[in-house]
Amino acid sequence: MTLNKAKSLLKLKKEGEVPYSSFSKKMIKDLYNDDLIIIKQLNRSQKKIIKKESFDKRYSEDYLIDFIDAKSNLDLMKLNEDTKAKKIENFNFIINGKCLIKLNENIVQLPISSGVYLTVDYFPIIEDNVTIIIVENLKNMKYINYHFIKSENIIYIYRSNTKIKEFLEKYDKNKIYYFGDFDLAGLKIYLSEFYLINKNIEFIIPENIFSLISKFGNEKLFYKQRIYIDFFKKEIYLDFLKNNIKFKELINFIIKEKKVLEQEYFLKIKELKC
Repeated sequence: MTLNKAKSLLKLKKEGEVPYSSFSKKMIKDLYNDDLIIIKQLNRSQKKIIKKESFDKRYSEDYLIDFIDAKSNLDLMKLNEDTKAKKIENFNFIINGKCLIKLNENIVQLPISSGVYLTVDYFPIIEDNVTIIIVENLKNMKYINYHFIKSENIIYIYRSNTKIKEFLEKYDKNKIYYFGDFDLAGLKIYLSEFYLINKNIEFIIPENIFSLISKFGNEKLFYKQRIYIDFFKKEIYLDFLKNNIKFKELINFIIKEKKVLEQEYFLKIKELKC
């Protein structure tokens, strides 16, 4: 992603609609084909671009702001292209962790610094014993010492990375978890975007999640998301819910309490027990 593209996306994110001329024709085509925008004809010569709900789900404001800051300050790690490494154009892979990885024949120790994630243009190469954790929110990618499963070797992958499905296909021997918001949208994302492509991906549920939702849950956000309740009644997920009692109990508890808990809560504590 280029700096100008990120700025254009951020403008659309914040304002909801922008002039057609704000984006290149290729960028408009890509966004339209991905069902992220609506193109509205104002008159014979003028059009505008309107973001869809799917756009907000794809692009986090925190991610775009951090990306622009990093690009502007030349803080992203630059790697020389190598024929042995797979380079993906217009693709920035956000990672963090507690393990050794290989990037373009370079061995890199994660984390590179406290409170810093890494954005790279290549798939990192990891060993089979490295636990993969997909993280829903960008803020949680920065502070890896405060949550997640205890393991000697962990790599954290930001959920909104493009090509994440392709990356996961390469590591079917690794243990994979999804760490998301404990709300209806987060549970929906897990089921629709990750469980369906790899049924071995487990959703992280802390032991004390029910008490945390009761004490610190967000009621206002629940009401915004209650439109998703019927999603969990789809026949395609019935077997999963039947075999994953705690996940089903979590859905029922959220609906009963009318509260949800966002992932950022866990930035405040030192350990996540699962």
